[in-house]
Amino acid sequence: MEGGEHADEDSGREAESGNNEGSGNAEGSTGSASDPDTARDDLPLLSELLKDQQDLARFVEAMVISPELHELLADTGGDYTVFAPTNAAIDELFESLGDPYNGFADFESSLEKEAIQQLVAYHVASRSIAVGQLTEGQIPTLLAGETIWVGQDAKGWYVMDGFLRKSYMDLAVLEASNGYIYRIDKILVPEVVRDYLF
Repeated sequence: MEGGEHADEDSGREAESGNNEGSGNAEGSTGSASDPDTARDDLPLLSELLKDQQDLARFVEAMVISPELHELLADTGGDYTVFAPTNAAIDELFESLGDPYNGFADFESSLEKEAIQQLVAYHVASRSIAVGQLTEGQIPTLLAGETIWVGQDAKGWYVMDGFLRKSYMDLAVLEASNGYIYRIDKILVPEVVRDYLF
């Protein structure tokens, strides 16, 4: 009898231990599961994140002239990379243009506004690229038929426009729920806009 009782007790302990381990594993697998897409869903949209960056305020001004692009960057289902020139980079552009162009508000005609829309679209890649995914090569932009080149040299990673002008990236990337933002130190100029502005 005693041997049987001990055997029953041992079996009960093993069954209880097995149930607890199984429960613990289930909880552990649930708790440790991580979905990167779900985590990014909690981040702000590209359109919101851009507005929060004071040093990109002039680029945001240009986006106001391009409402369709603004809608794309506010799309929760979007997937983009914005190479955003800093205020200093855009000021450099206006210094080279001279009067009467001192700001984006000075682009008043329909042709001038179209040029700015094309300029802004040229700064947005049609897919999201995290820092760890940077590779040398061409990237299509939202400006139809236009690409930019991503490369690396002794100074760091850069994007280059069709006129071989390098603009270096700040790798302190801003992450949004629908893409990434890299600050760049020069404005990128597509051929169609350069012919108009210069």
